[in-house]
Amino acid sequence: MNIDFQELNLSALPHIESIVREIFPQGKKSGREWKIGSLSGESGTSMSINLQTGLWSDFATGDKGDILGLVSQARNVPLNDAAEWLAARVGQPVRMPSPSKVEEWQPLPFSDHPANPSDLMHKNRPASAFWAYHSSNGGVAGYAVRFDSDKGKEVLPLTWCKNKSGATAWKWKAMAAPRPLFNLPDVINGGNPVIVVEGEKTATALIERGYNATTWAGGSSAHDKTDWSVLTGRDVVIWPDADKAGIVAAEKIKRKLVAIAKSVRIITPPAGVEEGWDAADATTQEITDILADPPDADDIDAADADRIGGMPFRLLGADDEAFHYMPDKSQQIVTLTAAAHSKNNLMRLAPLQSWEDEFPSGQGVNWDAAINALIQRSQSLPMFDSRRIRGRGCWIDGNDIVYHAGDRLMINGQQTSIPRYNSTRRAIYHGALAIDVENTRHATNVEAAQLIDLCEMLSWERPLFGKLLAGWLALASIGGALRWRPHLWVTGPSGSGKSWIVSNIIQPIVGDAALHVQGATSEAGIRGMLGSDSLPVIFDEAESEDKASQMRFESILTLARQSSTETGAGIVKGTAQGGSVTYLIRSPFLFASIGVAAVKKADVSRISILQLKKNLGRSAADHFDRVVELWKSTASDAGYCARLRSRCIQNAKTIRKNCEIFSRIAVDFTGDKRSADQVGALLAGAYSLTTTKQVTDDIAREFMQRQDWSGFQSEDVDNDENQCLAHLCASVIKFDVAGVNYSRTIAEVIDDIRKDPLSGDDAGVALRKKDRMDALQRHGIRFADDGIIVANNHPALEDIFGKTAWGGSKWRHQLERVTGAKRMGIMAFGSQVRQRCVWLPI
Repeated sequence: MNIDFQELNLSALPHIESIVREIFPQGKKSGREWKIGSLSGESGTSMSINLQTGLWSDFATGDKGDILGLVSQARNVPLNDAAEWLAARVGQPVRMPSPSKVEEWQPLPFSDHPANPSDLMHKNRPASAFWAYHSSNGGVAGYAVRFDSDKGKEVLPLTWCKNKSGATAWKWKAMAAPRPLFNLPDVINGGNPVIVVEGEKTATALIERGYNATTWAGGSSAHDKTDWSVLTGRDVVIWPDADKAGIVAAEKIKRKLVAIAKSVRIITPPAGVEEGWDAADATTQEITDILADPPDADDIDAADADRIGGMPFRLLGADDEAFHYMPDKSQQIVTLTAAAHSKNNLMRLAPLQSWEDEFPSGQGVNWDAAINALIQRSQSLPMFDSRRIRGRGCWIDGNDIVYHAGDRLMINGQQTSIPRYNSTRRAIYHGALAIDVENTRHATNVEAAQLIDLCEMLSWERPLFGKLLAGWLALASIGGALRWRPHLWVTGPSGSGKSWIVSNIIQPIVGDAALHVQGATSEAGIRGMLGSDSLPVIFDEAESEDKASQMRFESILTLARQSSTETGAGIVKGTAQGGSVTYLIRSPFLFASIGVAAVKKADVSRISILQLKKNLGRSAADHFDRVVELWKSTASDAGYCARLRSRCIQNAKTIRKNCEIFSRIAVDFTGDKRSADQVGALLAGAYSLTTTKQVTDDIAREFMQRQDWSGFQSEDVDNDENQCLAHLCASVIKFDVAGVNYSRTIAEVIDDIRKDPLSGDDAGVALRKKDRMDALQRHGIRFADDGIIVANNHPALEDIFGKTAWGGSKWRHQLERVTGAKRMGIMAFGSQVRQRCVWLPI
């Protein structure tokens, strides 16, 4: 059945929000958009649906379209079926289109085949001039073509289009919204100010005189269909035509730009000029003089768009029925409904004297005028978005490195108060408890590199672990500035020095700004304490020995996973008032424990597990003395630690770029993108301790070639069977011998059996080889000289695997896939316990 798709799209617009809520229940409304992860419907922000136009775009794939196309792709049905579904939702009868609409041409974003409009005719008229509009990638998005006749001029749009049969051609149609600005590549790369005029001819005249000028397509009333975001952070001068339509358009464009540009001003045409006079009519000297004139008193600088006069608070915008403000004094967000704009509540924003000065009346304050000004100005600002809130920690804000120290900001190393900083990204920095930050002295390359030496001196199972710990310590203070935040899990048997390392190296280097937790801490507790901070989290004694703690720790690992990457996706929690609050976690985590709870692929690719070993050799005491000697001149010195953190903050932009370079190169070593993101970022952190320069691809590759990559290839890191075996070996078992309680990991028990058949313990009781083997057997494991034998089904093993993906005896299927594994017949695992099993080389 042929369906009038265009009419159906228009009929669906009033119902667009209910439609997308039904199709994408995991999505979230953000201003005038509905945000979702992709057409598959998972939560996220990679895909956006405009609730006013019905147009949508998936930024990850580049797919875009209208409402009907959205229904078709999301429901994976043909357009006709999608149309019938959509028509039923909006109560619109499905009608046949007129013949003229059957071959409807749709504008495309750009063409690699530029046209020559001068060769084209329109109504028997040749083109007298034409101007190309380019997309951000340089392709031609369309043309404005001018035709002159006795009746005057006419400017028509020419756009590269595609019809339903797949044919492409240049057609006399307007470009699809949002349309690019004229002269876009030069506007992006040119200097300030950017001069916005009306019409391509006028813009070209200014460009030819050396100015960075632009215009929008479609005439004075089409500015709403233009993408103005490229002018974010720029100084903008709007030069309107000297007529009513031009002045009105200029004012409307100014209101769009004032929230994103660095500054915005409107040129007032000189007195006495003819109606329609524009910049192309001005002489070079007149242009110079006009641009040199100071701005009018009523021109609003973008930095002041969120303030009213001299009032000591910022307007943060509105969302739904709430209006948000930040007083300069408290630096805490104040949220009021429209009805809550009372005298008492407004006094929370500013003292009485300020209200009397700004809104005077015969009786003190004109409160109605004040409330009206607040509400109207708030509604003219972009909608309030809680994801713009930035707490304590390090951030990249445009070209600035911002360290939020709680009661002040450090901008590129210079201290300023929170209210004085105007964010080019419209970020909201709010006050919190102060953090002590060193900003005058930074560790030198030689000093910083000593941290790598210290970390590499520790007793690791693999050589690369020391460099990864040093890298994490370098990145810990700048988590909010990174696109990928790596996590670590430091583990090792009793006596391996784990607790000493956490207390004497990790905690001092990271400093008091970190969130230090341990034991029974919950995900909600960590999330609540972090709020909008990007501070590192150190979780000591991160054991999960019973099912309750396993479940609690799974939620903590989920929090760490969500913190890894900068996707814009948040954790949404309901409030007691029926609303919701969004948490964006941007913290690097470090866990420390004997056992390791991170077993899923999603965890082990984001959390590097660093295994310590006991140093039981004859030179162990001498080795520890050398560690302590270097420690005394580094991590034990509070000044050294402060200078090291200051160095990393100062170098945050370079480190961020180096993380991207190292991660890209690391794919060749790990074979897996996510593992490369993780290890690459950590190695970039370590590299930053040797130099403050940006790394090249060749140097990064050479640096990585010098490392020992054993165990870091994707097949070693990501295979479920290896993770299943690792979880088994890292699990803690408890047993009793002669009235003495023992707590050991299975790997420790196996190592002890192999090393010595008889050894003493702290209580002086001889722990025999048989005692250890009996303990293993009670847990469904038998020791073999060259490996272990694991029961396919056993209650004690179910306790170990119960809350993992391998519970319910599924561990058998995974362990059978371990390289060298062999299926075994029925064997005894204690009295009356007989099971089939699998032998594993250990």
